[in-house]
Amino acid sequence: MKAFFRKAFVFAMASVMAAGAAAMTCNHTGYQVCAVSQNSVSGSVTLNKTAMSLGKGEGYKLTANQTVKWRTSSAKILTVDQKGNVKAVGIGTAWITARNSSGVERSCRITVKKAPEKVTLTKGILTLGTGEKFTLGSGVNNGSASASRKYRSSNSSIIKMTRTDWTGEFTAVKPGIAYVTVRTYNGKESTCKVTVKPAPKKITLTKGVLNLGVGEKYTLGSAVNDGSAAAVRTYRSSNNSIVRMTRTDWVGEFVADKPGVAYVTVRTYNGKESTCKVTVKKAPSELFFERNILVLDAGKTQKINPLFYSSEGANGITYSIDNKNTATVDKNGNVKALKTGTTEVTARTYNGKSAKVMVIVNGVTDRTVYPDVNQVNSLLNTAKLKPVKTNFSKVDKAVDKILASAVKSGMTPAEKAQACYKYLAQNCTYKSPSYIDMENIVYENEDDQYVVSNAYSILVNKYGVCDNYSAAYVVILKRIGFDANLVGGAVGMNRGGYGGHAWVNVNINGKHLSFDPQVENNNLGANKTVCYWFYGMEPENTSHLYKYGSKLYSGDFKCTNYPSSIMHFKSRVTASCNGLTYKNEYKLPDNTSYDHVNEDKYYDSKGNLLESDSWLKIDKDHIVPVTFKTEMLSGPLPYYVELFAERSFITEDEEIRGDYVGPMVMVEKSNNKVNTFTWTPDKPGYYQIKLSVYYATKYSSTWGQDMLNRHDYCVKYYINVDVDDY
Repeated sequence: MKAFFRKAFVFAMASVMAAGAAAMTCNHTGYQVCAVSQNSVSGSVTLNKTAMSLGKGEGYKLTANQTVKWRTSSAKILTVDQKGNVKAVGIGTAWITARNSSGVERSCRITVKKAPEKVTLTKGILTLGTGEKFTLGSGVNNGSASASRKYRSSNSSIIKMTRTDWTGEFTAVKPGIAYVTVRTYNGKESTCKVTVKPAPKKITLTKGVLNLGVGEKYTLGSAVNDGSAAAVRTYRSSNNSIVRMTRTDWVGEFVADKPGVAYVTVRTYNGKESTCKVTVKKAPSELFFERNILVLDAGKTQKINPLFYSSEGANGITYSIDNKNTATVDKNGNVKALKTGTTEVTARTYNGKSAKVMVIVNGVTDRTVYPDVNQVNSLLNTAKLKPVKTNFSKVDKAVDKILASAVKSGMTPAEKAQACYKYLAQNCTYKSPSYIDMENIVYENEDDQYVVSNAYSILVNKYGVCDNYSAAYVVILKRIGFDANLVGGAVGMNRGGYGGHAWVNVNINGKHLSFDPQVENNNLGANKTVCYWFYGMEPENTSHLYKYGSKLYSGDFKCTNYPSSIMHFKSRVTASCNGLTYKNEYKLPDNTSYDHVNEDKYYDSKGNLLESDSWLKIDKDHIVPVTFKTEMLSGPLPYYVELFAERSFITEDEEIRGDYVGPMVMVEKSNNKVNTFTWTPDKPGYYQIKLSVYYATKYSSTWGQDMLNRHDYCVKYYINVDVDDY
């Protein structure tokens, strides 16, 4: 019988050991600790802490889930009584172990650091809205510790604490000021001043509408109504594949990931919201200026506006300037002229695309070397000629008449060029030009259209400005056979400073000469004698007189054609909000490429036509989007739509001011006869919406505030929106 009981006891002990063998470890003091997991065997020990830090001199009470005996691995670092009260007595790391009656143990690793010299709250000043909750953390100086941190409020009727141990959690009860204080075990304190204001009635974002390019980052701030507060503001995106949030707390930071439209919304703790419409376009492939030269008098300021293509977008453009003694430029592109000289401003997009503008302050100081006519003609006679007509009959007939009048039999090509130059200088007058419809002629080279349309006024009517004189001479030279182009830039003025100007550039076997029949017209001698001061100038000899900007490369005047359906271009626009509707439709008259629709047609919710001075109206405290619908009733597809907004407002000094909001909405190359979209104003004011519905050729591009160029058929509708009290 004894042998039987001995075998049974050994078998039972082996079973217990097998169940717990995997969890048997050796602690750092050399004796074995049974660290059996809570679910491995019944009777396991759990503690309220298994690892922690204490400051020297700090006490802490450990608790277990059952009756245990306590011991320390180092009495020089930690002491413990049989109630679990631990005392940190020395710097270092030790273990407090709890052991139950079955011998199962559990340990807590405790690191003892220096007592804190100071404690710091995560906020020193805080403003909350009534009813708002907040959690306030704290930290002690490096190398120290304090497991015990107690929080208290100086006035529980204003700030009510809901947690007072490791972090301070509290609720703002009513408006007023109270102080939340944290205290360590050794009496170090830190205080946060908490101001409680009424809960917000509304929240407004710093932008209501935003255009970005792919890859561009943006930070969106917000503000609540005056006298209120909200420390907690959370941001979200309606479509993270288009606009991806990178920060969603006090400010909204996001990245534009792909083209499309998404909405970024901020929300306060009490549910008030505001939304920004974010349109993402392709990243800019190029940045450019319509004019590359800016001429200013000292003390004057002018804004420069860099451009990019209509399918591309960028919000952030930075500016820098080479010579800050001559001029300065601010973050918005405002250039201020300081003193005589030249410098260069560089505009740069977020993705590194750049464009430059030459800034010229004051006048010409160096003498220009004028050309020798005989040397110029000798060089012109070496050119390889390729005569071309414009293919626009009214201009070509005018050129024929001038050649018949000015050119004599047996003249060399150079003598023909000189005779026609003399004819323009002597027979034309400087005044505002006349314009002519191009009768649906569209050139494959876009620059050709500009040259021919500007040449018309001088060639036919004998009057115009610099663009017209120079364009006419380009057309004549190309008929003779020279490679001539129109050049834009600035020229020195008699009164000092520079003025915008256009002249002619001729390429002769790789060498360039400049001609300026309009300035020659200004400098005729006695009895209208032509001095030929501006005939065949070499650019290196005129660098202080002429400042080169853009150049138009004239081609061979090859034509393309509009589709026949363009003659039936008819569109309709509807805009509505708050039960009011603007509705208008228009057909372009024959032989007209664009027109404006300014008549006011506003209707109430029942369809009744309102007075002529009626506008779409929006309460400034409840801003809602305006819904637009464009319809192509007849005409070619695809068509395009672009909306621009300009806001005027009254300042505190009762002055009327205006600002250009920019291109807000664009529908690109749509084959749908009907397109709908919304636009939301971002602040009070009186808005004039210019909505362009147009057909564009493949050569079209964006210039300034207007999609329309000379290859477009377009109707522009003007719609008024009043965002104010009413």
